[in-house]
Amino acid sequence: MMARSFRVAFGPQGQLVYLQGKASSVLTIDNLAHHLHANHDDAVALHTSTVRAQWEHSVISTGDDESPQVSFRETTSIASVLAVLQQTDSAVSSEEQRLLELAAVLFDESADNTNEHVRMIRQRQGVTQWLMGAVYDAVQRDLLHASKSESPAAAAVFALLSGHRIEAACLAATAHRDYRLATLVAQSGSGGVGGGGNDKQMQALLRAQLKGPAFAPEYQRVYEVLAGDGVAAGLDWKRAFGLGLWFTQTPVDSVSSAVQSFQRDFERGVQVAPPLPSWLFKPGTEDLAAQSADELREDRRGESAVDLLQRGVYDAVFQLLRLFAQPA
Repeated sequence: MMARSFRVAFGPQGQLVYLQGKASSVLTIDNLAHHLHANHDDAVALHTSTVRAQWEHSVISTGDDESPQVSFRETTSIASVLAVLQQTDSAVSSEEQRLLELAAVLFDESADNTNEHVRMIRQRQGVTQWLMGAVYDAVQRDLLHASKSESPAAAAVFALLSGHRIEAACLAATAHRDYRLATLVAQSGSGGVGGGGNDKQMQALLRAQLKGPAFAPEYQRVYEVLAGDGVAAGLDWKRAFGLGLWFTQTPVDSVSSAVQSFQRDFERGVQVAPPLPSWLFKPGTEDLAAQSADELREDRRGESAVDLLQRGVYDAVFQLLRLFAQPA
């Protein structure tokens, strides 16, 4: 029997009984033997590598009751553990390594005793560099389609801005002989350090121009980004978050405020892609990663994505950012 305070219980012959989801009355019966006898060699190797890396940073002491106690050395950091993993023949996946790299940027700096303003700048720089690497492939895919656009220069510039590749965006505009656009892009981010914080005077000028005669759609998107109005529709969640960090924030805003702002947007139904797990999008469904919650509900392929959203299952990267922004 299942006690009402438990969601999982054991049945006869190694059966596992649990509810399908929140507020569900449907029971699922699974065979525990199937999981116990599965080949877990890869998983064991993965966790063994991580434990060994942590063990190299540990010290063993004896407590008051003479029992052994294990703790990390004072000099231990996430970056130092990651360095050990990278130096050995580790089974840790590239995705887990990237998570550790982001954790090092966020939490190692938080433990640093430097000036708070300096620490904030370093974190902004670190998150910017991490995001640029994380969205590089997505930016390259968009660049391949830019030449088919009615405004190739603006389409290429928008794709590059979504990955914070400012210099490349300037070169793309120049290559298409759009020197005005190249000049505007070159000034983007001039009000901030380490990414983000456009010059307010330039942003006000761009907003005024957007109220004038209509622009071509590609140019309007670029102008809106440079004006700090962040155009996230059609972008995956990492690039949508990046636009807010790089072009909407002021130089004195923290990474935490960018995380909270992005979370408010997708929770309030703004047309922005929610931070769904990357493993959800299999070959042929990558376009779902750029759809908003409303669009996913209307797409037959988005059923699993909607279910994860309802259960609050998000990308591990976003969970890490949210933990940093809301540590309590």
